Amino acid sequence: MLTELYHIAKNLSKSQHEQSLVHVDFGEPGLSTNQNLLVLLGEDGAIRKIEPLLAKDADSLWTLKKGNFKFFPAVRMPNPLIIFPLDSVEWATLKKPSVDRLRKLISDHREQCSDVQLKSETDQAQRILKWKHPEIETLTTLQAFAHRFLELCNNSNEISRKLLDAIDTALPKQTDEKALKTLQALLCGNLKESKNKPPSLEFKVQIIFDFLPNGKLTGALYSPKIKRVILECLNQEKPPVKKSCKNESPAEFIECALTGDLTPLLSGPYADWSAKPIIGKPFKPFSKFADASCNFRYGRADSEGFAIGSDTAKSLVAAGCAITAPEWRGKTWDSIRNGKFEERSGKKSETSDVIIAYPSFPWGDLRPVSVFARPAREIVADDDDLPEAAHQTFTQNAESFCGALTKKVAASELTSDFIRILVLRQISPGQVQLAYSETPSRGHFAAAIKNWIESEKNLPPRLKVLLPSKKTESGFGWFLPNLLYPDDAIRSLSHQWMRDGTESTRVQSPPASDILDVFLDKEGVRETTASRLLEILIPRIEPLIIGAGNILHRIDYQSPSGWRDFTAKTSDGKPDKGKPDPRYHLAQSLSLVGSLLYALNSKPINYMTETAFQTGKLLAIMDELHKCYCIAIRDGDIPPTLIGNGLLGRAADSPEQALAELCERSRIYLGWAKSSEVKKTDTEEVKIAIFSAKKLLRIAMPLSEMLHLDSSLSVAMTAKAKAHLFLGYLSPTLGEKEDSTNSPATDKSISK
Repeated sequence: MLTELYHIAKNLSKSQHEQSLVHVDFGEPGLSTNQNLLVLLGEDGAIRKIEPLLAKDADSLWTLKKGNFKFFPAVRMPNPLIIFPLDSVEWATLKKPSVDRLRKLISDHREQCSDVQLKSETDQAQRILKWKHPEIETLTTLQAFAHRFLELCNNSNEISRKLLDAIDTALPKQTDEKALKTLQALLCGNLKESKNKPPSLEFKVQIIFDFLPNGKLTGALYSPKIKRVILECLNQEKPPVKKSCKNESPAEFIECALTGDLTPLLSGPYADWSAKPIIGKPFKPFSKFADASCNFRYGRADSEGFAIGSDTAKSLVAAGCAITAPEWRGKTWDSIRNGKFEERSGKKSETSDVIIAYPSFPWGDLRPVSVFARPAREIVADDDDLPEAAHQTFTQNAESFCGALTKKVAASELTSDFIRILVLRQISPGQVQLAYSETPSRGHFAAAIKNWIESEKNLPPRLKVLLPSKKTESGFGWFLPNLLYPDDAIRSLSHQWMRDGTESTRVQSPPASDILDVFLDKEGVRETTASRLLEILIPRIEPLIIGAGNILHRIDYQSPSGWRDFTAKTSDGKPDKGKPDPRYHLAQSLSLVGSLLYALNSKPINYMTETAFQTGKLLAIMDELHKCYCIAIRDGDIPPTLIGNGLLGRAADSPEQALAELCERSRIYLGWAKSSEVKKTDTEEVKIAIFSAKKLLRIAMPLSEMLHLDSSLSVAMTAKAKAHLFLGYLSPTLGEKEDSTNSPATDKSISK
């Protein structure tokens, strides 16, 4: 990751972007493992408010750090304010805390409250008092807080008393049980009881101090201006003298491995970096675990594992912070699904990585990361309140992007300019790895996107899918599947469909790097990767295609109300909006199949004439013929499974046997189609069924004869052939089956 960040730092400097300030002692307080309380300290030294920290306030927090778990003004409390034995009867009354119980606890133990020693935190306050900065007003506010904090800490017992008084005042305003639990945690901790272990005291409480100057209504510590002044003051400090590693040369200037310059090397840890909200836990771009035996043996641990200049190390982290700044999200970075899942409270939640797309050239209004993930994908796409950009299909977005990327650019710049694409993955809190790195030229990047756009046309020309639509009377319309963003392609690969396509379970998808290699048209791996992805995708979507095809071949195409039931349902049979909708996933899966086939150079003009596609087409024809027979002979009583649909799965594994069985079972329907005649007494529906059967027969007979002479049917189908089979099965068999008034390119429902 260091090399990639080095180049990005150079690009930032070349583009004259303002460099972000970073410092190893400046970071974010760890919130996830603590119970967090916000304490507002007034200019007179009184505690104005104490309450649980709200989620909306967390993003703006900063802290000064010193060693492990020493922070300021985020203070990790060393002990509870009140300590009593673990076998005390008082614990029984605190299993479900109430305002009265907690106030009684304060009243009973006020005189025996414990001391709170905050030596490290007072050192940090003293450190702030030594700073000097030209922005006098901002520094004065910061130093006024440091003075008030030091006064609060003058007496270790007095800190406890003031906090007890603040809690006592705050309690009557609290009605939420979770808030009461957090206040109780500071008061006395929580009793942890295990079956096979003695009870223990659990105490992980962090107080986030804020400062309220006179005449102000809100705290003043966590503003962008305060942060900037602190970082500028920190960077003016003289770095502490540290012991050199035993294997390190005592020379004052040593060669930096990245720049080659003779410079003082980094001897401590790197500064922190995060990419909220995707990677919320701060991390470092390089570290080697000090306790690992191999690192200990060679005396090279932490930052000493790589010889880098201290100023260079700082510029790398600054570059990382800059390109993942909140205001650059959707421009140079965004989230992308990684196909992995975490189980929380019995539910699987999908995790995401950070994708960075940073040009080596001035990028102006370009949004290089916008082609990797659909805008506002967390909001349903038929929401009329969404901005216009959120309704754009991939093709609309990508075509405008490619135009801007290559417009008025010299031919030499198409090969000399690059886009650096990185994927960062959090593998554990505070540990991040570089999961993907690629540097396509400007010209190659534009060409790869254009190739992906071309793959939208790689499905059979008349293949469309039924999707909910507000523009038709039936509530459904026929649409061409929209091309997927790489992020949505990953989602399509993370569903294993079952129960005839009405339910799915979440499974780990292949690495996001595989999709990116195909998307970016990576030389030498594109075809093998696309083939592997197709082998994974086809078994996962096979039940979805079989279930969808069975319904599509049974319904009335002019009034497809039967399609309404093709959706996930609750236990009482009602549509379950909390589960994936198979209708939209069918469209997305077919789109991905088309793109992967395109990467394999398998195009409609060729594969539509091949055996597998024609086999799928014959199965679809026999479904239609079976339906016509049921309408005319059985008074419209269509069985749950049509003849071709029942053999589709077998045809994928053993096409020769499936066709032999199809020939045997279809005799009755073929015989009826040959001999049936329209009578004057027939209903209009029966007449249409007979006419359709005659047309189907004229297509089916020569197709069947051709396939029975095809020796390739004796061999099991490859994943690519199965894809052709399914596309043939879902393609229309007679005439156009869509409402020509629909406009697939603009209807928002396709993008849901």
